[in-house]
This record gives sequence, structure tokens and C-alpha cells, in this order.
Amino acid sequence: MAALRPIDKGEFVEINGISGTVTSVGIMATELVKADNTYITIPNSLVWGSPVINSSRMDTRRVEVKVGIAYDSDLDLAVRVATDLMASHEAVLPSPKPAVVVSELADSSVNLSLRAWTATPDFWRVRGDLTRDILRAFRENEVEIPFPQVDVHLDRAQ
Repeated sequence: MAALRPIDKGEFVEINGISGTVTSVGIMATELVKADNTYITIPNSLVWGSPVINSSRMDTRRVEVKVGIAYDSDLDLAVRVATDLMASHEAVLPSPKPAVVVSELADSSVNLSLRAWTATPDFWRVRGDLTRDILRAFRENEVEIPFPQVDVHLDRAQ
């Protein structure tokens, strides 16, 4: 039962700030292998006494890609381009529908969050594809992704 077993072998979890794939759940310790193939043994007192973030238990996950556009870019066009990009990806689920939200009015950009649902095994591929492809799609549609800028004004004291 999931309520009694917050983690199972093969799941990708984060426990006490350590992320990895569970290789064993023993009486005294839980063993993980990190993405860089580092082997970690965590005493179960930490496992049971800490929040466990389980990234692979659910069948689907929401991918979020953040990107900023220039203040003088066409916001409606940027949202349309990003929405079309997500909807056309073969691993993005049609429901819930992909969405683009304005997440922040930052110093140098209007920040957008591209949000799309996918099957959990496709999460990293979809995230990587959308991150790469939004750059190309924005360039093709003349939506500018700015870099941070600071204007410095010097007052000449005499």
C-alpha cells in the first residue's frame, strides 16, 4: 500500500536533499543511486523522519519551462508560438491542455512559464526538447529573448 510504503525499488526520490533511484529498501537503511552513479545509503531514521519527494510514483508529470521575452516583443505572439510548440510535441498529453502563463515582470524580461503534461518516463526528454525548441521557435517568429542589462549613468563631478 502506497500510504505505508512512500518509496519502492526503481522509483526516483529525494530524501533529505539527496536525489536518486531507489535500489533497496531495507530494515535499517534505504539505498539510492544518484544520476552520476554515486551510491548512497540513507539510514531509515532519516527516511521516515524527512519529507520524501517521489518523482516517479505518478503516471504523469507536469513539465515547466521558464523563458523570458523582451518587453517590446509581441506577448500574444509569444504565447501562441509556445502553445503551438507544446501542442505539436508527440509526448505532450492533450489533456490537461498545455498552458503558457506570465509568471513575472522582471527587470529585463517578461517571464513566461510553459506548462505541459507528459507521461512520467518522458518528463526529461520533453523538458529538454521544449527548452531547446522554444529558442528556435522564438527566433523564427522574431520574439526576442533578452539578456540582463544594467544602464549605468555617471555624473561628472567638477
